[in-house]
Amino acid sequence: MTSAKDDKRQATEQLLKPSEYMRLHRPEQFSDTETTIEPYLDKGYFEYHLETLTSRGEEKVFEHFVRKLCEVLICPNLIPQTGPTGGGDSKVDTENIPVSSDISERWFYGEDSASERWGFAFSAKKEWQPKCKSDVQKIADTQRGYKCVFFVSNQFVPDRKRAELEDELTKEHGFSVRILDRSWLVEAVFDKGNEDLAIETLQLSIAMQPKKKVGIGDQQKRAELEALEKQIQTVRVDDEIDFELMDDCLKVAILSRELEEPREFTDGRFDRAKRMAEKAGNSRQTLAVIYQNAWTAAYWHDDPDTSLKLYDEIEKRSLASDRVEDVECAVNIWQTMLSLIRHGVVEHDKEFDERTNRLLAHLEAVANDTQRPNNAANAKGMLLLMRISLDHEDDGLLTQYINQFTTLFEDARRLGGFKFHRFRELFEILGYVIGELPAYDVAFEIVLSIVEQRSSETAAGDQLLKRGIQKTEAGHSYDAIRYLGRAMARFTKYEAQLRLEACVAGLAHAYSKAGLYWAAYCAYVSLLSMLMGRFEKNRDVKTGIYRVCAELTLNCLRTGNVTGFLFFFHLEKIFETYIEKEASSEGDAKSKNGLADRDGCLAILLLEATDEQKDTLAYLPTLFEGLGLTTCAMIVYLMHQGQAGLREEGFLPEGVSDEDVWEMISQMARQPVRSEMAGFLELRDSATVTMKSYCMGVQWEIGATNSTTIVRVAQSFVGFIESALSTSLNADIMPTTSTIRLRFVDAKERSCANGKMISFQEDENNDFFEVLVDPGKFEGSSEYMTVMRDAFVELFAHLVGTYMTTRDPEAYLERVVGSEEGFQRALIFNDMVTTATNVFSADSEETLKPHIQSCEPIAKTATAGFKAKFKLVSKSAAPVPPTEKVSNKTEFGEGDIPTELLQPKNIAHRQRRVVSPINTRKWDRAKWNGCGFMFGPGLPPVFGLIFTNERAALSIFEEWHNKFGDEDVNNDIRISIVGQLSHRDPHGYAVTIGGNFENANMREMETVIMISRINFMDHPNPQNLAVFLAAYEEFGGYQLAPVVAKSDPSEGKLMPELGLAKRHLTVRSAWELNEHDPDFMVLKPDHDPIIPKDVQNPPVQKALERVRARRSTSVDHYSGLNRAERRKAKSKSKRSSKQRR
Repeated sequence: MTSAKDDKRQATEQLLKPSEYMRLHRPEQFSDTETTIEPYLDKGYFEYHLETLTSRGEEKVFEHFVRKLCEVLICPNLIPQTGPTGGGDSKVDTENIPVSSDISERWFYGEDSASERWGFAFSAKKEWQPKCKSDVQKIADTQRGYKCVFFVSNQFVPDRKRAELEDELTKEHGFSVRILDRSWLVEAVFDKGNEDLAIETLQLSIAMQPKKKVGIGDQQKRAELEALEKQIQTVRVDDEIDFELMDDCLKVAILSRELEEPREFTDGRFDRAKRMAEKAGNSRQTLAVIYQNAWTAAYWHDDPDTSLKLYDEIEKRSLASDRVEDVECAVNIWQTMLSLIRHGVVEHDKEFDERTNRLLAHLEAVANDTQRPNNAANAKGMLLLMRISLDHEDDGLLTQYINQFTTLFEDARRLGGFKFHRFRELFEILGYVIGELPAYDVAFEIVLSIVEQRSSETAAGDQLLKRGIQKTEAGHSYDAIRYLGRAMARFTKYEAQLRLEACVAGLAHAYSKAGLYWAAYCAYVSLLSMLMGRFEKNRDVKTGIYRVCAELTLNCLRTGNVTGFLFFFHLEKIFETYIEKEASSEGDAKSKNGLADRDGCLAILLLEATDEQKDTLAYLPTLFEGLGLTTCAMIVYLMHQGQAGLREEGFLPEGVSDEDVWEMISQMARQPVRSEMAGFLELRDSATVTMKSYCMGVQWEIGATNSTTIVRVAQSFVGFIESALSTSLNADIMPTTSTIRLRFVDAKERSCANGKMISFQEDENNDFFEVLVDPGKFEGSSEYMTVMRDAFVELFAHLVGTYMTTRDPEAYLERVVGSEEGFQRALIFNDMVTTATNVFSADSEETLKPHIQSCEPIAKTATAGFKAKFKLVSKSAAPVPPTEKVSNKTEFGEGDIPTELLQPKNIAHRQRRVVSPINTRKWDRAKWNGCGFMFGPGLPPVFGLIFTNERAALSIFEEWHNKFGDEDVNNDIRISIVGQLSHRDPHGYAVTIGGNFENANMREMETVIMISRINFMDHPNPQNLAVFLAAYEEFGGYQLAPVVAKSDPSEGKLMPELGLAKRHLTVRSAWELNEHDPDFMVLKPDHDPIIPKDVQNPPVQKALERVRARRSTSVDHYSGLNRAERRKAKSKSKRSSKQRR
């Protein structure tokens, strides 16, 4: 009768051991060193054997051995001697035979023996010297013309005697003599690898011995292990957490197991790795170490008891996490235990069932977390695999699980983080077990179709990616955006992550080049999220993660995002330590120098701080200095404590005067780099967070309630709008306003809240769009991504339809939404609600609140006079970058507009500007329908703009007062009167109101769009205008004021309290207009301008020719998106989203 222990042992012997199974499936993770049993020849024994040859009568055996050795080392073309021992009939023991040069030229030793005659004599006699002379003499007596004679002896020959005898015999006989003794024989056998020859020819009887042949894999692993061990032992010890030390300790333990070192070595290394992780308080790294130790015990050491013991620690840590990667550690060890239980190696007890239930329950919870769809899908896959393993004998349940697997594959078809490739492989393996079930065949076909689709998409994506990279290298940013955006949609799958990262990196770079910094921000944060996921797994910094952090700091300087800069700068410094340890190349040195450069850049940006923001900055010197941003700390001390504060804190060397400090601030303020940065700061220290974007030449002003969710929704939308419009900087679509304002607010703060997660409405004065966000509905929601994207598309359609015009809305939508897949490009990675959560471990990392709460502000001792001077000096205008030219002089061109101006390829969105005081929405509502002139004794004349809608008219003038004050000093509102338009109406004239091109300060390669409104005064009383112009000349100015007349203009109501003082008015005749004059727009095809008789070839002739030629295909004939087209844009987006989701 056998015991339970004996039964378990027998079951283990019959079963393929776990280590054998793993070696079979993962041979590269095991040692490739081979051990063979080979004969072993001891050097002492060999010398003894040579010494005692004659006593055993083995002279002939010795000669055979020496001849074979000489064939190998001296001369390959030897012939054996025949006849009696001792030289044979030929008087030599052996000699060479001549061979063809065709043969000898292929030799790499003994080449001369092919054409010369060499003789050999071998001797085992103790008296070697007489024997040598005798044998050489016999060879010489043959007179065969030998050129060289070799004498080989089994005796030791002193070097001096050997050399003397060689010289003597060479001189005596006229041919070269070489004496080779036992020392040469020993060297030839052992140093030159001829042991097998010696054993065979001397017929030696020796013992067999194991011999290791170290494999290439083991050589590499051993070298890496030794290098890491050296690094671990010499690592610098300080207060900072050394992530690399933790990683190195785990890597060494894994290398030790793969080299199959003694178990105590491997276990000891795992214990060390665990100590380091626990000391650093890194729970995720600790879990990784324990898991690898359990995996090693099971599959390398065939020790299920240790693996089971470690499982309890793994379960405790895994089930405390909602990351599927952590839970997977417990699932894998559980699966191993279940397999051993099934084969009788481990007993099935109640405790195992309890562990199973806890693991299933936790996976259920993770799988139901719809707010993280990728994480949930992977958890669902693991859950199904566990259930299939548990219910492997129940066909009914297995069919249900297969159907659920099918649904999972379908639902996760477009989830980029779903590990489709891995689950597909596991599903194929299950085919060997449950493949006979009918449901499996159905599921297989569906999986096959998904594989085909993903494969074809990846192939197409590869082509688009390559083309996008070509466009990037050629400097064509907008073409790169088109190609890379289309490629990205084809790489949103787990197995294509490296390609996806390349796409997103390329897009972020292209967005930055195009001046679309919020689109670039969203792309870079998404890329950082992916790279940080990889970093957490293998601590690899060669993915470019360091450079992404650096790019994000530059991005934050351009958007004024100071809190973001500090976070990414700190993150970059952490990765910098890895870079310094792995390499010290020139490129790394440049990156490090860039840290100091960005300290100076941020310091320049801090000069833009408002008085309220300066109070917040007073809390930050310690933070700045801790990050190495000493220039920033210095600026903060200066703005609050003056030069005295700098001296007290040790910022100023001896001899630096107060004037030197002022000069330094002045130089900082005038640095060209200042023009590349945001002109404002965002410190997240107020109730509203401000963002600005320059897209399509329009300044987008975004305000968001300072709530994490609302701010991230706002960032997502700005990134979306920039991305969607990124390739629209051409003549197909034009903005009709200089500024678009959006406000993202908490929906609960508005009485008009409609209960939706995201909705929007326009301000009743047409000043801004308000986006209502309900943060509470985002928590635990599985639909927020879809809802947010649909809301973005709908708001996009409204904004484009409201503030932009296009010649062909249908063609525009087809290009942007269809062929360019612009909405897909804009939607895929502009979800900061999710992505920022992966990057920022806590909401507080996006704010300064934790630091402000933990420290006191520095003292504010600067005088009022110093503060006023600091503000004056620090606000000095930054010069124009040296690569750009500014012109205040307007010169009108001739002929057709250059194509590169209508369809620019290489200019940034910030190189286009809309200059206009016209708020198109208000003017559309106000309905300007005429002009009126009013006079009074001793008062300046009034130029009245007659509107129908009083409220809208008031809003127009209120906006002007807020922007320009009570007087338009700089003539930013340009008013022009163009008369003598036609002989049919000689007193008629046109009034234009718009931006002043003379104030545009245009830079080289910059496009400025002027938006104006025109009103034609047909058949007016000429006396009214004449009297007004006379009064204008007398007073040197006039009052521009609104007049409201709902029906009869003569009964209009003047509102002088909203009047705006002006001193400029342009009055001209139509014949003066050329084809590119800003007032050219007043001309109509049927106009017949009055031309003075003394004027020949008036400019207006070419202008009218152009107007008439472009009557039906005018470049300025644009229209906005109507309601039907907005709905079409939304439906196109939904169809495209379904295709790509």
